[in-house]
Amino acid sequence: MISRNEPEHFHWHDAELMQVLFHDNLMQWNVNALNITKENSQNPDTKDLCADNVKIIFQDYH
Repeated sequence: MISRNEPEHFHWHDAELMQVLFHDNLMQWNVNALNITKENSQNPDTKDLCADNVKIIFQDYH
């Protein structure tokens, strides 16, 4: 699943930040137990889902 520009459709209350990586102009967070809300356009389910091994990539962060 790829979700772009929808940070408001994630809930972080149970999430565990496992690793932060920096390369080029990117920052990558590796996260477990991230809650993906049913409002996320890429969530095919009618309920919130919990995802492990999530990679969140920020471009041109400052």
